[in-house]
Amino acid sequence: MTLLAYLPGTHAWRKRRNRDLCSRAAQLIHEIVDGELPPGKAAKALERHLVDCPPCFQEAETIRSLKQAIVRVSCDADPETLERLRALGRRLCDGTEQPQ
Repeated sequence: MTLLAYLPGTHAWRKRRNRDLCSRAAQLIHEIVDGELPPGKAAKALERHLVDCPPCFQEAETIRSLKQAIVRVSCDADPETLERLRALGRRLCDGTEQPQ
């Protein structure tokens, strides 16, 4: 990485910062989606990042939709089906299974 990546305002700095924010958002995606991040500058930066970064926004929306769907069907589904859905959701979120 070049020195430019550490000089605020340069293209390299913005690119490095965005990559770091993407990585941080991926680590905290469940907390972000569930609104469980502690209030502060970091939470605001991650929330702004989701608005500005289409891939991160799409991932958050997918996880949000998946969680909402599990809640909707949990009232009617038998326990085995519900556990299979939860396991699928965990695998999708941790990247061990790809959506088809």
